[in-house]
Amino acid sequence: MLFFVTILVTAFSLVPFCCWAYEFRQKAVAEAPPGYNFPKVADFALTAKATFVFCICDYVCREHLFVFFRPYCKEQTDSVLRDIRCKKSAVHLYKFLYFMATTTYGYHIMKDTHFLSKLYGGSADSFAAGQLGHPYQDRSSYPRVREYQLITFGYHCQGVVSLLVTAHKCDFIEMGLHHGICLILYIGCYLLNICELSAEFGWMHDLADVPLALTKVLAETRFSTATGSLFFFTTLLWTYTRCMAMPVITWQCLFDTPNPGWHALLVPFFCFYMCCLVMLHFYWLSMFIKMLNKYI
Repeated sequence: MLFFVTILVTAFSLVPFCCWAYEFRQKAVAEAPPGYNFPKVADFALTAKATFVFCICDYVCREHLFVFFRPYCKEQTDSVLRDIRCKKSAVHLYKFLYFMATTTYGYHIMKDTHFLSKLYGGSADSFAAGQLGHPYQDRSSYPRVREYQLITFGYHCQGVVSLLVTAHKCDFIEMGLHHGICLILYIGCYLLNICELSAEFGWMHDLADVPLALTKVLAETRFSTATGSLFFFTTLLWTYTRCMAMPVITWQCLFDTPNPGWHALLVPFFCFYMCCLVMLHFYWLSMFIKMLNKYI
């Protein structure tokens, strides 16, 4: 019931949120300094290309590379069930490689910036868009952040495609809410020129997905001891990154961000969407703790 209420509130909130965001964007674009490259809708062409590439990778791993997992699958009696499990392992291996690559690259381009929080090995005490010179940030010291956001956004778009293809899954509502909010945050942050927020939030979100994806690879194999150990570490990392640090960043975003001329409720709406993600992460953490019981 809580998920349906959250979905309804989120859907209705999009009307005023989009109006206020559009109003601020029009003003910011009109007053931009000469030659300033303000984010454009056309920039999402890179996201579309990335989405296509990620869809191809997902398909190839799911339909062709799964055979390499057959000797290690914990199901060896039923060949149909075995291949289903192997396809899951193959897809999650691709996800593991993706998260390893993007989190490593993301840290490389953001570690010396003045917005990556100390909670994650950065140098910033707090995230505050106004301190970055918003809405006309000078990104000469970190020029790849916008491309990083657009490409990682493509991965989430590919997740939406996969979710729609497998709409029969039992977690469709939760994942639908998760992906929907991610779309709102990615698009909103980019078009309002707050790429730093979505880049940091997306990067911290993906950190726990590195061991989680590898755990899901092993979960379909006969290596149960390794699966349990890695899942325990994943739960700890998930707790810190998504259930402890994310709320702190959300709090800082709400109270430490000066108003550069947008509607007073625009930032609270952003924080509401971020809080919805945190709520989902607490929900999944409770499921993780229950699943850990079988390994204890």
